[in-house]
Amino acid sequence: MVAIYPNAVKKFSYRQDYTELVEAADVNVSYDEITAIQNTLGITPSSDTIDGTLYTWSNVGARISAVRKGVSNPFVNVWASNKIIGYNTSTPLQWTSKTWDTHGMWGGGPTLVCPRSGVYTFDIYIRWHADNLPADSQQPAFNRSGALGIKALSAGATSEYVDQIGYFPQGWQRSNHQSASVTLPWNKGNNVEMIAYQNTLTTGITATAMMSVTYHRDPPTTNNL
Repeated sequence: MVAIYPNAVKKFSYRQDYTELVEAADVNVSYDEITAIQNTLGITPSSDTIDGTLYTWSNVGARISAVRKGVSNPFVNVWASNKIIGYNTSTPLQWTSKTWDTHGMWGGGPTLVCPRSGVYTFDIYIRWHADNLPADSQQPAFNRSGALGIKALSAGATSEYVDQIGYFPQGWQRSNHQSASVTLPWNKGNNVEMIAYQNTLTTGITATAMMSVTYHRDPPTTNNL
């Protein structure tokens, strides 16, 4: 016989002891449905191989919950607080702390390393502080037409994943914020760094910066569209 599951739920008729004969067909129908369930769930349904490593959950429900929560998806958020950005610098920011780093992308220093090939979003942000900027009466020391910028790129590369550039407006007094974001394929072992640059104040400008890298999905394949 052909199993009903998974296209429908099989309804079984209960048998009574001593009053009904249990035929082979009764048992065979059960076998068919059990086999259909096994084929649908597959082998070791509470396990998954991620980037060549086998992970096992306590049951199928726990695995489904983990997928829903995205607990296997790499994510990192790093910070650099109160950094002095020198004039015309091109030195990558040295990160000083992290909020989360689920898969060890940050090992210290300026570089984040891809733990798994896939599609990622790169978010970069900077807050340029006003604390050490000259007053309007000292504007000759402060180039109002000078640029402020941030960019994310691989170490040693000349082309960026993403960047943002702007100019200090006249009468700027408090702080200035810049951010940029891009979603791109990123391969395991590749790295990314953030550079903040300015040619506005020769003595340097204080800034606080952040970078987040978020994994979305594995690379598309024939059976994984």
